Amino acid sequence: MNSDSIFASFMGNECPACHKSKPSGLAFCPTCYRSLPAPLAKPLWKRFGGGFEEGFERALEYLQGETGQTKAAGGAA
Repeated sequence: MNSDSIFASFMGNECPACHKSKPSGLAFCPTCYRSLPAPLAKPLWKRFGGGFEEGFERALEYLQGETGQTKAAGGAA
């Protein structure tokens, strides 16, 4: 994802991992965020242009797993 699409996802109301509702201004819905290991969740508190984008992409890859289903939603990984 490019920086513009990551920002649009951040500001949107749909979790990019599970497609459920999320508050605008959060990277993921609370369920997906809580399922992240601490080393993947921590970069999501960085600023845009200061590491957030890279952290977002790593977290999204983790949540989607190899099958494209989210671990938070009970998908296989």
